[in-house]
Amino acid sequence: MEQSLSECSHFVSVGEYTRQFRRRKRWGLQDLARATELSASHLSRIENDRAVPNAQTVLKLAKALDGDLGRMLELAGYLPALDGDLEEILSRLSRQKRLVSP
Repeated sequence: MEQSLSECSHFVSVGEYTRQFRRRKRWGLQDLARATELSASHLSRIENDRAVPNAQTVLKLAKALDGDLGRMLELAGYLPALDGDLEEILSRLSRQKRLVSP
């Protein structure tokens, strides 16, 4: 049985994670750009670790790619290695105004 990407812990960056999820969906950068309303050039910079997405962008990426939001926030540097309840962590981030509520 194939291991899902969300179960993999070998990703070293949010860019690598994003690229692998995008490829798993058989999407090009333009497909992801349409789904997230971000430019393909910005997405390319994220995937190549030349830009770190803000928390709102990570939310868009996770939603569009059906990714693991907690893991993506962790890889982007917004969370320490997850060892707590994700709801509590997101609530704390929201209160710190690092994350815009939908």
